[in-house]
Amino acid sequence: MTNRKRLIFDTTGINRFAEDRESADPLIAGLISGYIVRVTATNVEESIATDNPEKRSQLLEVCKELIKGGVAK
Repeated sequence: MTNRKRLIFDTTGINRFAEDRESADPLIAGLISGYIVRVTATNVEESIATDNPEKRSQLLEVCKELIKGGVAK
């Protein structure tokens, strides 16, 4: 069991992280070290539905990074 609080992003937050990965990477690292981060099915569905393959890949990569912090330790 952990005392860390849960954090759930809406897709807007994931989009912002994908737009500027260089700035987002340290923020994501901090978030997953201090919170249990949840990625919703809607986050993944909206990312997959993105027409631009490069953007879709960036969004899914952000989801994967956020999921790393989603496991309670």
